[in-house]
Amino acid sequence: MTTPRKWVGIAEASKACGISATILRSLQKSGELPAGSAWIWVTGRQGGPLGWSIPAIQEWQVQQTLAIEGLTKAKAEAIESFS
Repeated sequence: MTTPRKWVGIAEASKACGISATILRSLQKSGELPAGSAWIWVTGRQGGPLGWSIPAIQEWQVQQTLAIEGLTKAKAEAIESFS
């Protein structure tokens, strides 16, 4: 049995995740935050109000951080050492 999600408004999601509402909307429109897990159309109809999943957004933040950190380490390891 899956745990039901709690869908919140953008102001609550923004505050809980430390991301502005504008950035959340931008991430939603670009497809970086996946529909159905990070956000939904609450009414089931396009153009209706959006519901946001704080745990899904926070997991996305973790995955983005790990990806960025991995790239940073890879770039640092690629630099020649002259010692």
